[in-house]
Amino acid sequence: MGRAIVVIFLLLSGLFFISNSWIFASEKNDTLDPFISQYEYLLQDQKVELATKMLNNRYSELESYFEGESEAQLETLNRLVQNTIEDPYHHADTFILFVEAGVDPEPEKYLLSKVDELKVLVENAETSPSLVTEKWANLEPAMSHYFKGESVNSITSTMDLYVNNPTAGTQQSLVRDLDHLILEEDESLTYDAFIWTAIIIGSTILLTLVYVGYRKYRAEKEETQVKQKLNS
Repeated sequence: MGRAIVVIFLLLSGLFFISNSWIFASEKNDTLDPFISQYEYLLQDQKVELATKMLNNRYSELESYFEGESEAQLETLNRLVQNTIEDPYHHADTFILFVEAGVDPEPEKYLLSKVDELKVLVENAETSPSLVTEKWANLEPAMSHYFKGESVNSITSTMDLYVNNPTAGTQQSLVRDLDHLILEEDESLTYDAFIWTAIIIGSTILLTLVYVGYRKYRAEKEETQVKQKLNS
């Protein structure tokens, strides 16, 4: 009974640690998510000056957040913010996607959902190639920080072929490249989740065995001491 309680306690401790990590990951984005939503709303309402003022006011917060990610991401942020301030109607979508991916607890999954939406657009015969390339151009800066460079570059190259020569063949090539990225990254994310699960379960089992072994050692030691006292 005692061992079962220990096992349950250790499992609950592991789950508590994981849930706390997830909660922390989502909580740290609470201040930026509303900002992005409000910024989008102001642009849609054609309140460009107010949107630009808000972006300038919150830039230091954005900068501080992305400083904790990587230097490359911070450089991309600076470039996108500057472009957005100069011409929000042409660059705001790229900036918004980049920030939304950066503050999302699972940026790869967020971006893959956008890639999947893009694939649906490509498959639709009524979608213009210019709209497809515009959507990819908005995604590419964020994609380059979370996915393999060769996969992103391959899609960009196939995208150029499709836009310059929109035939059934180039369309299918682009769909295949997008599918390949989605499947490849889904497998990678699934494998990562499996590894973390295995580590947690393995650690729990190891801790349990160590605890049981220690209890057994203490019991044998106490039994030996009792026998020594009786024999003396």
